[in-house]
Amino acid sequence: MKKSEVMAVGRKAETLHITADGSELKQVKSFCYLGATFDSSANKETAINERIGHYSKNAGMLYPLSKDKYVPRDVKVVIFTTILRPIMTHGCEAWTLMTN
Repeated sequence: MKKSEVMAVGRKAETLHITADGSELKQVKSFCYLGATFDSSANKETAINERIGHYSKNAGMLYPLSKDKYVPRDVKVVIFTTILRPIMTHGCEAWTLMTN
């Protein structure tokens, strides 16, 4: 129960009163689940901006390797496809799509 939280997802803010085993669960506006961040506004920008941050951090660490002229292009492609691309797209199947 200590780790359990509730979140209402929608365009309008809503207060929830959910109890379990006699105690009310804490309501949060966002949470991280399996490396993906979800927020109560169902806004995809939160998750996408987080992914961009993770990608930038890792791309920065790999920058010297990617600019090294002695590293073959095939190796650079493998680094991108096995490390960087999965970091950027992790959790994309759960991102919400909204039209205006």
